[in-house]
Amino acid sequence: MALQLPYRHPNTLSEVQAVVSAKESESLHLEFKASEALIKGKVDEISKDVSAFANSDGGLIIYGIVENNHCADRIDEGLSNSKTNYKEWIENKLQSNVSPRLQGVRITEIAIGGDRFIYAVSVPASDRGPHQDRHTHRYYKRHNFKCDPMEDYEIRDVGNRQKSVPPLISVRVDIAQGSLLQFCVENVGDYPATDVTFQFSKTLKWEHGEPRPLLEGIRTFPAKRRLSFFYGVGHWLGSDRIVDEFSVDVSYFHQGNGKRFTETFDIDLRSLVGSLQELTELERHARKIEEALGKNTKALERITSHLSNLENIANSSGLVISHSTLRSIAAICNRSDVDWPLLDPSECSWEVFQEVLEVDSSVAIGLNRFFSWPNEGQKLTAVEGMNEQLLERLRKFFRISSNFLT
Repeated sequence: MALQLPYRHPNTLSEVQAVVSAKESESLHLEFKASEALIKGKVDEISKDVSAFANSDGGLIIYGIVENNHCADRIDEGLSNSKTNYKEWIENKLQSNVSPRLQGVRITEIAIGGDRFIYAVSVPASDRGPHQDRHTHRYYKRHNFKCDPMEDYEIRDVGNRQKSVPPLISVRVDIAQGSLLQFCVENVGDYPATDVTFQFSKTLKWEHGEPRPLLEGIRTFPAKRRLSFFYGVGHWLGSDRIVDEFSVDVSYFHQGNGKRFTETFDIDLRSLVGSLQELTELERHARKIEEALGKNTKALERITSHLSNLENIANSSGLVISHSTLRSIAAICNRSDVDWPLLDPSECSWEVFQEVLEVDSSVAIGLNRFFSWPNEGQKLTAVEGMNEQLLERLRKFFRISSNFLT
């Protein structure tokens, strides 16, 4: 049976206190150790304890809980990190003393007051074992309240576990509409993922607050489902308005094989500088249509090659033609009294604002963000680069609510 604790990995002191208050008992999946275990005596036993959980069914170790008869008794005084970064120390110990290297281990530093901390270490059941403690050159398993050396047949059994389990969750940052940065979480597998949680290495800066699914987690994430959240604009990279390098640990229960996974995704937005946006599904279809028409006549090939560069602003006739082209036609016909159909700004991309209003990209992106996520009481005058002339052009070509003007 896969790891299913009656409580989640603790992230706060109150969650650890709840374990103590409930007098939780050590078990196949849970162990308590005093903070001194990290600084006195057999400090290298951490590699034995963690490898034993990985070779068995996974589990949780809390350093900072004193046990009494295998039950949580109290939280001790913790450790000071003024001289030693114990979270980093634990990571280094596991990296250097467990072979092969463990994946998905989660370490949380929990403040208990002043500069003192306790530590929670979650270990998923491993499909890449058996894992060896390099100090003793032995393989260990979790048995009741302790770690026991594994028998030969048990080592072979762990080695015969499935070596590669297709992951479910993918995390990335995509470029949308040429310049917008979207934080995307997707279930790329064929099974639901449940109890999905996210832990970031740095506190990210969200324009409209951290999205609730990332903050509170996702109870059930169906297969092939994708969530996208606005994270920023390309020209913010390198400024203090955005965190452009971070990692995120995603932990979830895999409904396909009944085990819990923790995967780390490293995000470096600086690598996107100067990159091109991947073609959208609509653009890919347009390419195919262009190629098909090109086989029939060279004249149609010339026309379709130009259509790919026109802005998709459709009039009542259904023709797809750019707004600037429409104005040019009106000028040729000497029609200065054209009653232009007003556009809905909430349905327009920033490229539409740039073409129709003849403004630079930064102003166009600002207008797109304003109409995509309007806040109560917000006025157009707050948009960077706004002036009376631009307001007049907005009223001429777009359907603007009076609430945004006064």
